[in-house]
Amino acid sequence: MKTPWHLWLFGVLSLAWNAMGCWSWQQQVTRSPSYFAGMTLEQVRFIEQSPMWVTVAFGLAVWAGLLGALMLLFRRRLAFHAYVAGFIGYLANTAYTLFSGDAGRIMGTGGMIFAAVVFVLCLVEVGYAGWARKQGLLR
Repeated sequence: MKTPWHLWLFGVLSLAWNAMGCWSWQQQVTRSPSYFAGMTLEQVRFIEQSPMWVTVAFGLAVWAGLLGALMLLFRRRLAFHAYVAGFIGYLANTAYTLFSGDAGRIMGTGGMIFAAVVFVLCLVEVGYAGWARKQGLLR
């Protein structure tokens, strides 16, 4: 079966999105000054004082998402499972952010909107991979 155009489009967009997430995680883990330059001191402190498991969950979210995108492009059924793992990592990371004290105030409205957009994108990735698997597009 020929790979449909929408799988290529979705896979490439997902790959780019998750690659940006991996870059962001790497910048955060290595404490890149340019990464933190656009944040308030309070936001930087919040990130730096987060428990290690939050950083691990962030890493799981973005690296599993990248793996899912690559698997999707290679038409592998495990793309669905990689996206699910990434979504679980995202939920763990975001749960800490949303439910720890003043996180909403510290991260601001923009941060909360971004979290909601990422939530929707995670659902779309999982949903598309699941649909593609059921359609027989993935081996």
